[in-house]
Amino acid sequence: MAARVQIPHPAPNPRVILNLRREPSHGEEIEAIQNEIKKLRSENNDPKKIVTEDELPKYLADEWDVQTVLPSGKILIRKILEG
Repeated sequence: MAARVQIPHPAPNPRVILNLRREPSHGEEIEAIQNEIKKLRSENNDPKKIVTEDELPKYLADEWDVQTVLPSGKILIRKILEG
């Protein structure tokens, strides 16, 4: 399953990102957008973990939420983010 990337709206302006006084070239624009996507992915905006049933209580106490129970019996959890 591919990671879902959320790009803030409006999308970042490559001219501002690259600090240019001119319109960026097509290649510069693509590179700037790719760099922004890498930053978003590295920030881990949607932290998830797979845990066992024994580990679950400590995560629930630390503001994690159950997403689903996997066929293996393990549990997919997601950190509740303030926002």
